[in-house]
Amino acid sequence: GEITEEKLEIEKLGMQILERFLKDKYDLLYVGDIKAPFDYIAKDRATGKTIFIELKTLRKLKYIIYTENEKEFGERILNKLSGDNEYWLFIVDLSNNIIRCYKNPFTRYGEEKLKLIDVRENKGRKYFVYEELNTIDDCARI
Repeated sequence: GEITEEKLEIEKLGMQILERFLKDKYDLLYVGDIKAPFDYIAKDRATGKTIFIELKTLRKLKYIIYTENEKEFGERILNKLSGDNEYWLFIVDLSNNIIRCYKNPFTRYGEEKLKLIDVRENKGRKYFVYEELNTIDDCARI
């Protein structure tokens, strides 16, 4: 829950890596600084689909932490998806030099992609701690 200089540096590095990775296929708009429950809105240049992207950058930790707002948005968008929109979780894993991608990580039909392992509270805010399951939709070396 605490924002530190180290966390900000790690997040900035993750953003730079993800933007380089996606720049040829998508028009990206970073919205994370405006308290949106996702980090990017992307438009696929080939299909015109709108993609909501949540970015998580890992260095030492191996768990994905969602705030309550991020989690609720991911679940809500899954239930309202039309053929023109998608929700993706991109994980920039700095310790393994890889980007892992999960399309609709909060699934409906038992095709689990993330496993909830803990719910924590800090200063009145809820945090949901997930571990990744081996159901990656896409990945790439960085």
